[in-house]
Amino acid sequence: MENHAICYIAGAGSWYGGPFMPKDGDCVIAADGGYRYLLEHNIRVDLVMGDFDSIERPDAGNVRAYQREKDDTDLLIAVKEGYARGYRRFVIYGGTGGDRFDHTIGNLQVLVWLAKRGAEACMIGKNTLIFALYNRSVTLPPELGGYISVFSMTERAEGVSIHGLKYTMENGVLTNDYPIGVSNEFIGHTARISVENGTLLIVAELSDAQGIFA
Repeated sequence: MENHAICYIAGAGSWYGGPFMPKDGDCVIAADGGYRYLLEHNIRVDLVMGDFDSIERPDAGNVRAYQREKDDTDLLIAVKEGYARGYRRFVIYGGTGGDRFDHTIGNLQVLVWLAKRGAEACMIGKNTLIFALYNRSVTLPPELGGYISVFSMTERAEGVSIHGLKYTMENGVLTNDYPIGVSNEFIGHTARISVENGTLLIVAELSDAQGIFA
């Protein structure tokens, strides 16, 4: 049965946004070094998962340790666990920044993994909200301000429509080798972005990225 609560994932990258308050029914999973951020912010932790190359394995009962030589990243392991528990709404902290740019790219691919499986997910960056769309649409409220960029994560994203922003598009095509969707702008209108065939990555620069999704 699908769970409409939120699964919070704490990664080992840089932490942006203030502490969040999980509600009853929400799940909080720490991916390796993300555990220390949850402790610092006094946020409850339901499960800690990873190979513990960033921190020492916590001495607690809610820990699952994995070998370092594995196909899935620690963050993907945590996301798959939340998905297996029935969660279809995810908010990811600690997925950007840090010392490993390759991990940031890998975490963007995790957003695509979730989008292709029908989940809603966002990643909280520095004044930034990042999410992916797969063959669907999203509506953003008119009070948002700042820049918003749209990228294709597939070779071609077809049937792309963008309404309510400074630059609009109707049934267009975006490709993964031409960044025409960079630096669009909110203009005080309800914005709607949709794609009929393909995957889009949306990067919105917001003063309160944390509050929009959750």
